[in-house]
Amino acid sequence: MGSLNKVKNISKNIFNNLKNLKGQSRQIAELKAERIRLLEKLAECNKIIRSIKTALENNGEIVSENCAYWRKDDLGNITEGPFCMSCFITESALRPLVLAAKPNDKDGDDWEWVQCTQCKAPFRQKQVGRYLQKH
Repeated sequence: MGSLNKVKNISKNIFNNLKNLKGQSRQIAELKAERIRLLEKLAECNKIIRSIKTALENNGEIVSENCAYWRKDDLGNITEGPFCMSCFITESALRPLVLAAKPNDKDGDDWEWVQCTQCKAPFRQKQVGRYLQKH
């Protein structure tokens, strides 16, 4: 009889431990979901902070000209640029444009084509291409 009681007690302990593990697994899953939610919120906050920093840094010195944004000094001289219009409009980010290879199915010379270093969208803009060639 003593052995049977020991087996019952061991079985009961195993069952209780399994119940506790099941509860802990649920808590772990809930904590993981909360962690993901917090990381997403943090990424969103960081994006807003970057936009605010960019807006503060720009401080009215950025102008739109020839399908690009440029930073100019008080005398109107270009000090930086060209920057991608799309990235600036959508993300308030100053991302440089660089010379790009002309797409095979498009007209124009290679030096007329530029693209953003981030979004990679190529477009034809002679004035920007000339500027990049010289600088």
